Amino acid sequence: MISVDDYCIQLRILINYTTIYVRMSICIANLCYDGIMMNILLNWGLAMKRFLTCILLAIIIAVISGCGRTVQEEPLQEPDYYESHYLDELYDELDEPYDEPYEAYDMDEEPPIEVYVPDEEDEPAVPLRVITCHLPGWVNRRDQEAAPITLSSVIPFDLVDQYFLELDEIFDKDAGELWGRCFHAPFIIVCRETRNAVANQPDPHGILVRQGYIYAGQFPDELFVGNTIVSFGGQRWAMATWCTMERLADDTAERLRLMAHEIFHYWQNRILGQNNHGDNSHMDEKYGRIKIQLEINALIAAWSSAGDERLAAIHDALSIRAARQEMFGSRVVESRADNHEGLAVYTEFRLAGGDEAVFLDNMEMYADVLMYVDSNIGWMSSYASGALYATLLDEFEIAWREGFRANDSDMSAILREALNMTDLTPFDELDLEQYNFAEIYANTVASIEAHEAMLDDVREIFRTQPTIRLRRGDYTTVAESAGFFDLPGMGVVHWVNVTVSGSFGRIHMREGYFLNNINGGYRLLAAEGMWTEGDMIFGNDWELELNEGFELYWDGDSYIIRRRQG
Repeated sequence: MISVDDYCIQLRILINYTTIYVRMSICIANLCYDGIMMNILLNWGLAMKRFLTCILLAIIIAVISGCGRTVQEEPLQEPDYYESHYLDELYDELDEPYDEPYEAYDMDEEPPIEVYVPDEEDEPAVPLRVITCHLPGWVNRRDQEAAPITLSSVIPFDLVDQYFLELDEIFDKDAGELWGRCFHAPFIIVCRETRNAVANQPDPHGILVRQGYIYAGQFPDELFVGNTIVSFGGQRWAMATWCTMERLADDTAERLRLMAHEIFHYWQNRILGQNNHGDNSHMDEKYGRIKIQLEINALIAAWSSAGDERLAAIHDALSIRAARQEMFGSRVVESRADNHEGLAVYTEFRLAGGDEAVFLDNMEMYADVLMYVDSNIGWMSSYASGALYATLLDEFEIAWREGFRANDSDMSAILREALNMTDLTPFDELDLEQYNFAEIYANTVASIEAHEAMLDDVREIFRTQPTIRLRRGDYTTVAESAGFFDLPGMGVVHWVNVTVSGSFGRIHMREGYFLNNINGGYRLLAAEGMWTEGDMIFGNDWELELNEGFELYWDGDSYIIRRRQG
């Protein structure tokens, strides 16, 4: 008897012959000038392919049914876990959709999956867990011999290769236990000054070249460099700057936490769904600032204690949070911010390690920073509040991660329900001194006054001093910026280490203010006494390089970068 495998081989051969015949028919048809003859040949060839395919499929079905040979039945073994390699919606966070998947992977083809089935009907279902630890098309750097070193770079290839090996080790150890997915992902390290780049994977566009066991090349000038997620070379990457990695050279745990943090952001849409984290600017207001700092201090107190003392601190934190959210109507946007950055901090500690003392030191550092920063409190505070709620959920052994969704789930609400804290205390009845209320209040008032004075100064700069103005469409991106703040009535201001590039050329400002104004144009503060050297234009702490076809024009009010006239 012919085996099933033999039938499969014959099936492939016959289908291949049929395909060749159809292609020959198409070629003949293309040589024909008679449109009728072309249609006849094409239709006949396609019909024959369909006919033969149907017959062969019927043969296979018959073989599987037992017509070909007798197969001794074996007991069906139920698989233990859900397993899927299919990646959908990986690129939701990109401003421009990514449409070039790995060449080795068909994004339109969903592979078979295995679903866990409990042995008994009353047995609870286990959490979904992904077995595979690598992306489709993933290149194992150690499967090949080391390539010769042909490029020079300020980033040591051997050292970064060791960093990547350490990262692989913590992900292999987790094996998908934390979030149901192994975290191996493309990671790139870039030097901001030289644009030297070193990565753990090749890029689909072939920009990076294998050097030793890593991949290296030059990162484009127009792209952002930071500890973030970036699209480059036809795919998304988790990124870290080389200056950060140098700073953490002697602190392996902190370095791995940074890398794990960014890789969480790489995966978070796939794990938790899209996060539309919205506007938390109410946290910059007086009582928003005060209450988020009190809440974080209460959570730190809960984390540092046990028993009834821990429960009392959690109750206070939830009461403070409820009072703030009632004041501002901010429950949804606050929980989404916690789910975005807070869960990244939680994940970095769960994957990369760090004992309780290190975790508490980090949380207290965030609390200290919030005492003195001028703006973006809502974003910065979520690193601590989200991580603290997540770790407290784990401390109470509450099953919360399965089914958790970034847009809809609220860790504080899950904790409150699990601990049955239905009756919260009104804000004015809480003992707030134990959470450093007096110092928080005094620093908040002083910080707000200083921030308002700074905003007045910046408004005055843009109103009275010469600026260089970019027209809409001549720029592409603010490639680097150390920070930003809202300038009410005017737009968003980026300050310190700002780079803007586009069709006009490139501007880099080391210190100053760069305004993205409400009309959609960019204006750059230009110091008096500009001078030129060749194609470069310089001012105090900034420099401008114009591309061919552009000029700097004075319109009586400001300098305008425009296309050359005439």
